[in-house]
Amino acid sequence: MSSLTQWLELVCKMVPDTQSAVLQHISEQANTKPVYSSWPNSKKPSEKLLETLVFSSQRGAVVTSYSDPYLIVSTHISTQQGNYPFAIRVKVKEDSVEATKKLIQWSIRWLAELLNQAADPLAGPSTKTAVDSVSDASVQTSSLENTTSSSSWYVRWKYGLLALICCAILVFVPVNYRVAVDTVIEGKVQMAVVAPFDGYIKSATLSAGDTVNEGDVLAMLDDQPLRLEQLRLESQLQEYDKGYRKHLAGRDYGQANVAKAKRDQVQAQLNQASLRVEQAQLKAPMSGIIIKGDLTRQINAPVDNGDVLFEISPLHAYRAMLSVKEADIRFIKEGQSAELKLAALPNQIFTLTLLHATPLFDDQDGAPVYLAEAQLEDDDLNNLRPNMEGVARVEVGKAPIGWVLFHHFIDWCRIQYWRWLL
Repeated sequence: MSSLTQWLELVCKMVPDTQSAVLQHISEQANTKPVYSSWPNSKKPSEKLLETLVFSSQRGAVVTSYSDPYLIVSTHISTQQGNYPFAIRVKVKEDSVEATKKLIQWSIRWLAELLNQAADPLAGPSTKTAVDSVSDASVQTSSLENTTSSSSWYVRWKYGLLALICCAILVFVPVNYRVAVDTVIEGKVQMAVVAPFDGYIKSATLSAGDTVNEGDVLAMLDDQPLRLEQLRLESQLQEYDKGYRKHLAGRDYGQANVAKAKRDQVQAQLNQASLRVEQAQLKAPMSGIIIKGDLTRQINAPVDNGDVLFEISPLHAYRAMLSVKEADIRFIKEGQSAELKLAALPNQIFTLTLLHATPLFDDQDGAPVYLAEAQLEDDDLNNLRPNMEGVARVEVGKAPIGWVLFHHFIDWCRIQYWRWLL
């Protein structure tokens, strides 16, 4: 193996996964004919590497080509003795091409320095020294990589500790704490229209969603039996009245009093029957909107005395009913302000003022919720309708960010600790 091939071998050992390499120099004994040193086989240089080497030498430029998974780099090794065209073929992955190019450039610079320090690059004795120098350089490089790796871990730990300290400080920063509460819009007053007696539905003209005025007829119950009863009582009343006058004319005062008592009794029954005939017309007790009830598809259906047939709520007179969860009821106080967004009006925010939180609760989805009434402070309520739903955020004061994020979990842990460990 020639001395120049040994120099070439040094470079190949410094670049991992080197498949082959070739180095060209001018030999004086060969009448300036180029001489090639190849690795790993000095007698059979790679033809593709030779072509790349000649192409790069003729143009005086660095030539790089990559065809997965092989990278070919052709350049010059500049020393005090001259330039040595150099080509190397390395097996690399696509994402490591740039890193391998830099490593090759670094290796060539090292080889140039070693050639400059050697008295004769073609002499054998200097080769051993060069090999030792390359070994020392490899050790220094490995040490540098270890130092860099340790420094990188130190920087990561430093910034991680800094981030942890910042988070620890951040959890104590006070912010406005708002409790999110499911809310339903209701009318301030809701009046029900109930069945006044047992009967059947005769007709229905209005249903839920319609606007009504006080006294409008919503539906009618079948009053034919009542009218027949009314006629019978009127006939009986005339009979008792005639008997009363007859006994009174004959000065039979005892029988006259009996006839009068029967007449008064029948008159009371007649008044009751007349009232029921009038009540057969189900009228709106107030002006507003029908929020519940639709009898248009229940004609001739039976109803019982006291059944709620319609519910009416006034327009533009609303209240908000907040369903507060059990864990948040302790934060709800009278006079607190809140902001409300409704699903039907997501672009509009309504201002609320809590009136009071009732001690009564309702069962929703298997969990108790407490009802709190709130007053709407906005003037423009034209777009509101009863039973609209949304979410209200109640201002309950300031609290640290950490407490806001984790107080529900901490409360749960306290309950579990109390249940299982005490």
